[in-house]
Amino acid sequence: MKSRPSSRFHLTCEQLEDRKLLSSSPTTLTPMQLRHATLTPMQLRLAYGADAINFGANGQVIKGDGSGQTIAIVGAYHNSYLASELQLFDAKYHLLNPTINQINLGSGQTNLGWAEEQALDIEWAHAIAPGATIDVVEAASDFTNDMMAAVDVARHLPGVSVVSMSWGGGEFANEMSYVPIFTTPTGHIGVTFVAASGDNGSFFGAEFPAASPNVVSVGGTTLKVNAHGTTLSETAWNWSGGGNSNFEPEPSYQASIQHSGYRSTPDVSMEATPYPGVSVVVINPKSGIKRWEILGGTSLSAQLFGGLVAIVNQGRILAGNRSLDGPSQTLPALYSAPLSSSYDTIIGTNGYNAAKGYDLATGLGAPRASLLPYLVNYNQQVSNVSKAEITTNMVTTNMLDRAQLLQRRFLPPRNGSIRIRPGLPGPGRPRGLLPWGSGKEVTSPSPPPLKTARECFHSCSSSLSNALRRTRLSHI
Repeated sequence: MKSRPSSRFHLTCEQLEDRKLLSSSPTTLTPMQLRHATLTPMQLRLAYGADAINFGANGQVIKGDGSGQTIAIVGAYHNSYLASELQLFDAKYHLLNPTINQINLGSGQTNLGWAEEQALDIEWAHAIAPGATIDVVEAASDFTNDMMAAVDVARHLPGVSVVSMSWGGGEFANEMSYVPIFTTPTGHIGVTFVAASGDNGSFFGAEFPAASPNVVSVGGTTLKVNAHGTTLSETAWNWSGGGNSNFEPEPSYQASIQHSGYRSTPDVSMEATPYPGVSVVVINPKSGIKRWEILGGTSLSAQLFGGLVAIVNQGRILAGNRSLDGPSQTLPALYSAPLSSSYDTIIGTNGYNAAKGYDLATGLGAPRASLLPYLVNYNQQVSNVSKAEITTNMVTTNMLDRAQLLQRRFLPPRNGSIRIRPGLPGPGRPRGLLPWGSGKEVTSPSPPPLKTARECFHSCSSSLSNALRRTRLSHI
């Protein structure tokens, strides 16, 4: 299995130009043209079985849409246009506007890259689970201490059953100290943590936080469907992150599929390719200018899977059960599910070849309709229910004070942190210069060989000298 040395140097690429729209540029397309040029919520719901799920309670048939559940999406910096963006998205796809709560843990600083990330996350988590409430937790910055404080805030929010993180960075030696954050708080309903596996193929291997054994790591596929959502093919997406962790031990739920001694990623995979991609409406947080973009990446696939978990939890509550706990239920259930519950992708590569069974390109494969009932009934304790239980969700506590307290308690100082990048791809760029939304590269506080920086650019050796001239190395 591939391993990658850690690094003691802070690798920072100078700010690149603002991320250009993908080759199917939406700047000249109308919303109607975009709807036909990209994958739609209906197509993705049909492809992954979400549209076929209904629940019965008290003699009624209830649509599986995540109603009664809350998805917490963690990002960085503030975006005052989120509600407006979601209203425009819903108008285009004829979806009902959900309840959306914003918890701003910073001073109101904005960032276009993270605004694009948040727009993609919220719009497409909502597209899969249109009945779910969306809580958006905005970290004060994209440094590790602030991001982990935001995750901790998210998992404590009332009613949250899914915490979604479509960002990541290189692994670092003390990352296991964050494992307790990726657990359900005492007295809280079960929480599943979902993270994007990364958009650099196998080049960087497993990335944090997706490498945590308590987090569902979601990789990417290239999905082809017809106009009705019927799957024509699904293959490994070549930029999808995957590999073995350098630090996290092999979890017991992976004992049947690998014996490396280390956590391997991804666990599952869903649509991520930006061709044709999905349409996302973004309002520039500084200028207020609106534009439609065509985006993809494991940022997308993570939100799609988070939406499926919200639907599963809706069914579990209706059946009288608790929502899934990620480490003890969701992850073990995925690895014990029948083979028919996932589409085993055996074509494509991210550096590792897709193959029969588990692989480091797509994990267990892409979920299908039969996976959802299996997860609904996993560890079922109550079989007969006379009354459906639908939870309500309200944010009632001062989460900013809590986040500040957490940073004083156990989070590392800023000068020992890594810079987190949101998981949006940059097709056409050298792999070592891929911006994930904000155009900032990963840094790591762990001691590494000097060759790490050169390895970051091995895929574009013909332009290595130019790439290194644009890169500044500084010791942490």
